[in-house]
Amino acid sequence: MEKPIISVIVPIYNAQLYLSKCINSILNQSFFSFELILINDGSTDRSGEICDAYANEDNRVRVIHKCNEGVSIARNTGLNVSRGKYLMFADADDYVEKSWCKLLYDLIETHKHSMIISGYNIYNYENNERRTRTLGEGSVIDIDKSSFYTLYEKTLLNTQWNKIYDANIIKSKKIFFKEKISLGEDLLFNLEYLKHVGDKIFICNIPLYNYIKSEKESLDNKFHENLFEIYNILFSEMYNCMKLFKTDIEHIRPTFYNSYLTMMNSTLENTFRKECTLSFINKVKHNSKILKSKEFKGALKYANLEGFVPTYIMLLKLKKYLLIYCFLKIIHLKKRFPNLKFG
Repeated sequence: MEKPIISVIVPIYNAQLYLSKCINSILNQSFFSFELILINDGSTDRSGEICDAYANEDNRVRVIHKCNEGVSIARNTGLNVSRGKYLMFADADDYVEKSWCKLLYDLIETHKHSMIISGYNIYNYENNERRTRTLGEGSVIDIDKSSFYTLYEKTLLNTQWNKIYDANIIKSKKIFFKEKISLGEDLLFNLEYLKHVGDKIFICNIPLYNYIKSEKESLDNKFHENLFEIYNILFSEMYNCMKLFKTDIEHIRPTFYNSYLTMMNSTLENTFRKECTLSFINKVKHNSKILKSKEFKGALKYANLEGFVPTYIMLLKLKKYLLIYCFLKIIHLKKRFPNLKFG
């Protein structure tokens, strides 16, 4: 086929149950001039066969089979072979609306060198819940780049699949997904891209992407190595971007540090997941070290603590995690056995 206008990149790992719905939704776009790059990242199910079958039927489909190295390397592989003027991404277990490519293409052609974002739906099939992520009123709205944190709060900035990117900016500035980070690599990618575009961000306020959420795959149920370090990287980069884009930091400081404190708190929980191989005493020591870090103390100092349990905040300030561990155990027992008396 002739050189496509858009390259759509889909990393795939053991997604045979959902893959056809995803691919069909992309191939059925109202916009035709695109290539669909399917990166089979070492799948052990029938995903690779499904990809090849589509490639045999539609010359817009390209398939790359590789060993399993993770989603960031898979996406970067797609970036390296892409030929389109613009880049878009999808995940193999999601699906898109028919006008996903067309509406975002029209926006980026109208507002060149700008970050272009769309709304999206979140489907949780386990509890039959649907939520929509958009921003304000109107079919298309724009905000200053200095207000990018608003998009982060609305979870519109954090992902790559509700955006269209200028491939020349991506490749000339050597913007790639961080391959050694297991969480937040999409956000870092978007923040880096934001540094190289104009001062306006345009939002197509229509849910064009459908994200399928599984509770089993949520952050709350996953163990991440070096989670404390990862969150520090993410929030440090966001803070640097606030300064670079002249964000009113004082105005959002409590909200920013509330989010930071919540993330820091989740690192404490992460240490006690069953996948962590540290002994109990070393887990306690590790978390006590986190409590004493300048990052945790900074989050605790600037956050708005009204929504937190006062006793828990008091224990956090003591910086001795064993006390917190005992406190949380008591809370858990009281919830499980409400008639149980203490003291």
